[in-house]
Amino acid sequence: MSDLPIHLPQSLANQRSQSKRGLVPSLSYNGEVITESGIVAQFLADAYPSHLVPPSNTPEGALQRARIAFFVDTYSSKAAPHYNAALRGATEADRKAGVEGYVAAIKKEIEPLLYPGLEGKQHGPFFGGSDKLTLVEVLLGSFLIRLHAFADKEADLIDPAIWEGLAEAKNFSRWAQATREHPSVNGIFDAKACADRTKKKLLANRK
Repeated sequence: MSDLPIHLPQSLANQRSQSKRGLVPSLSYNGEVITESGIVAQFLADAYPSHLVPPSNTPEGALQRARIAFFVDTYSSKAAPHYNAALRGATEADRKAGVEGYVAAIKKEIEPLLYPGLEGKQHGPFFGGSDKLTLVEVLLGSFLIRLHAFADKEADLIDPAIWEGLAEAKNFSRWAQATREHPSVNGIFDAKACADRTKKKLLANRK
């Protein structure tokens, strides 16, 4: 990262100060500030080509980018709202409905999109059957590791019964496990500290 013409602020306060809208994370690149995690990730993937996402100047590359964008949008619009309800619902009934809605969305919307056309074939665990991380895991990995941390019985944030339903989604289970166990995804994640901070915020908001 030190070889890239970018500046990564050392604290959230510094990031907020360099962003006109106070958004974090933010990235200074050749003197221009780029904000929002998804935009920053997409920018870096475009600026420094790698296995994460193919270039768009070939038909297959453009198609794969479209698949990635559609998958991330589907998760964000179809599954994430239920996750938020499972975590932040005002009542126990609301949170239970969120768990049920999330499981249903994963089975219906996400499961079929993970490894299309690869049924019965050997393939990697990441999006599209890749053996390496893709931009999908970069963009959604943080959601998957938080789900795993928050649905732990000790965390007591999301009903652990969610795992019973998700176990039936074999593709999702394989993908989520491989993603959250990858060192590039969980390397700096402290599950207990994150769960404790989240619980403190939620309890304060419910008062």
